[in-house]
Amino acid sequence: MMNFDLKTKYKKNEIFFNPKLPKIGLFQLDLKESRHCVKVLRLSENNIISVIDGKGNIAKCRIIKANSKATELEIIKFNNYPNPIGKNIHIAISPTKNMNRFEWFLEKTVELGIGEITPIISENSEREKLNFQRLEKKIITSLKQSQNLFLPKINPLVNFKEFINLKFNNSQKFICHNGNSTFKYLNNELIKKEIYIIVIGPEGGFSEKEIQDSESFGFIKVLLGSSRLRTETAGIIACHTIHLFSS
Repeated sequence: MMNFDLKTKYKKNEIFFNPKLPKIGLFQLDLKESRHCVKVLRLSENNIISVIDGKGNIAKCRIIKANSKATELEIIKFNNYPNPIGKNIHIAISPTKNMNRFEWFLEKTVELGIGEITPIISENSEREKLNFQRLEKKIITSLKQSQNLFLPKINPLVNFKEFINLKFNNSQKFICHNGNSTFKYLNNELIKKEIYIIVIGPEGGFSEKEIQDSESFGFIKVLLGSSRLRTETAGIIACHTIHLFSS
């Protein structure tokens, strides 16, 4: 999450998204953002807005031409901010059967500032297809709403076995499991690393074989608390737990 207040630095204005934000000069918003700017918010020439690119850059801009198909902007001020806490969190999660719940997980972890999300298919998965175009739109909307500057990466669906075989340098890897009270808690196992990998299973949990396979690849079996959590809740708690540790 960015560490400055837009209301203080850029007054109270609207935030838009452009993945190819220049440092100086003129540029245009795409069709969707232009339509929102002109048709929904009713902004016009000389109004001041902020534009982010999801890469740590933010520009204060003046509207030069308010066009619902291609609004033209002039950059007044450009700032770049370093990667915040959270960019080192990578959650691999089994999509829920109810897409509203999975989208809620995405929205909340984007607000927290997650770095990367990988949907996985495991033995008990309830969903094996995703509309990535819709998910990316949800992520961008949440990014703007939360005033974050870094857009998390969302990867294609992969098989559980394929994911645990991936190599992550200088990382700490965990698999969340609904086990007994003798299992370790995530907050007690965290140590300083460059990246944290958290694997969250479907509502039915991971099979014992999947747990064993993950442990053979260096994943630590952990609990997130004493309660049995829904998939999306577990993902949010895992993300927040690492945030607290890293900060």
